[in-house]
Amino acid sequence: MAGFDLEWTMKDAESIKLNQDRIDELLRFSGLPRDWFRGKKALDIGCGVGRLTWALQQLGAEVDSFDISQVAVERTKRVNPNAYIFDLMDLKENRAYDFVVSWGVIHHTENPRLAFTRVASQVKAGGYLLVMIYHRGTQWRYEKGRKLWPDLSHEQRLAYCRQHAERFGGNLQEWWDAFSPRYNWSFLPSEVVRWFAEEGFGSLVMTDRFSVNIRGTYGGHPRNTSGLPSFLLLRDLYWLSRLWVRHKLGRGE
Repeated sequence: MAGFDLEWTMKDAESIKLNQDRIDELLRFSGLPRDWFRGKKALDIGCGVGRLTWALQQLGAEVDSFDISQVAVERTKRVNPNAYIFDLMDLKENRAYDFVVSWGVIHHTENPRLAFTRVASQVKAGGYLLVMIYHRGTQWRYEKGRKLWPDLSHEQRLAYCRQHAERFGGNLQEWWDAFSPRYNWSFLPSEVVRWFAEEGFGSLVMTDRFSVNIRGTYGGHPRNTSGLPSFLLLRDLYWLSRLWVRHKLGRGE
């Protein structure tokens, strides 16, 4: 995981501020009230530099944190000394957590569907799972960079990311994260919704549309894929068509 280690040594990664913005982000993307987190047991899977770990702590949760990157874990230990190095694919079923979050991690694994199962297996009955996964309809802006990436030198990669940050916003670390991982899978919301259903989750809430940000409640019942709302496919097609038009306009076509 040398690539991820390198990513977390970047100045932009270190300068991520642990402040009210991180708490507001968590509340916005989880869709849960501030008071809900107090006294809850939470798991931050793929914790990075610990910004969600810190936000959960500020809201009163007891947090376990792990990441596959040694550098990331060292950073997270600044806010959670018990953070540890671990591969989520090695998780065994342990339904001990009220709240599990895996933010921007599953799509970087070799087998995202299996990774989702591993992540989902940590949520207790009545608990919440929050994931962020790349949306298939929004990845066009990264396609060229991912194709070029293997043939670029380190300095060229840095320059390429800086150019994109200046043109499109964001920072060096965020663009590096978009281009550098070996795996960059993307999915439609209906696909991820089906994963939730297959793992026994219901009461799904989609909290953002650029990425597939979904929160689900574990019902403690057997896997069930029946009765998935048919409008999901239509909604996927609708958003894909809008994103395609935006993409064409952005390119001046």
